[in-house]
Amino acid sequence: RHPYYVNDGKDEAFATASTFTYQSRATVTGILPKSGTAAGASRVTITGSNFDPSSGYLKAKFSVGAAFTIVDVVEATSSSIVVLSPPSPAGSIAETAIVEVSMNGGADYTSDNLTFFYESSPEVLSVEP
Repeated sequence: RHPYYVNDGKDEAFATASTFTYQSRATVTGILPKSGTAAGASRVTITGSNFDPSSGYLKAKFSVGAAFTIVDVVEATSSSIVVLSPPSPAGSIAETAIVEVSMNGGADYTSDNLTFFYESSPEVLSVEP
């Protein structure tokens, strides 16, 4: 943690009581499982490095085209996070989402292009005795 300095406009700088911490850039290297139902709620583990589980600011984003959903992390270590996949933006249609991780509450995201495939939701057409 490092104090930062504020200039009061009179060529005088003073230290604040607040501090900030430099964070190493997070990288994502894998995702398991690589697919889940379009309805969402699949438990997804994202592996990588430099995750800060104590920060309270870890988020994951599932993007399909211009549509995206940000989800909270349910478990975290410095090398993996677990999230629940959100529902597919297109409903029950099969499609691919790009998955990214943020360490600062969603201000910035990784750009490692991991993909998660939404499988079409099963549909019951008939029931017979």
